[in-house]
Amino acid sequence: MLIEDPEFARSEVLRVFDHAEIYLFLGVAITTIGLLAAFFSLLRRRFDLLLLWFALFAILYGVRLDLDFQPLWALHLQPFVLQRVAAVIQFLVPIPAFFFFRALDLFRGRGRLLSQIVWRVAVVLAVGAVFFGNQGALGFIVCDYTA
Repeated sequence: MLIEDPEFARSEVLRVFDHAEIYLFLGVAITTIGLLAAFFSLLRRRFDLLLLWFALFAILYGVRLDLDFQPLWALHLQPFVLQRVAAVIQFLVPIPAFFFFRALDLFRGRGRLLSQIVWRVAVVLAVGAVFFGNQGALGFIVCDYTA
């Protein structure tokens, strides 16, 4: 089957990029901060769980921003693998966030129970996103900002 090369006007591509550029920049900046935090976490003599959870959260959140606001996705050029990766990352972002708050000792009593429930549900949803993508019931759970 022969598929034509999609042709887009320069103004259309620039309009899409102009809409997404701030989110792409923020995604790269947040991911860089997460990588720096992970690097400093590994360099320290004493293992710091708080810094590790912050690094994982920042990396996942930055990658999620970059994947959600890809200029080519607005032009309906969506690779199948990246769709699944974006769906999985959307469900994985809350896990290090809850563990970060737990390491800060912000949760007491019911909050710890809530964090135990949330990370298990998020992992189940991420595994479901691997097989089904962001379709059906999973699509209603995640807010889709790219539409």
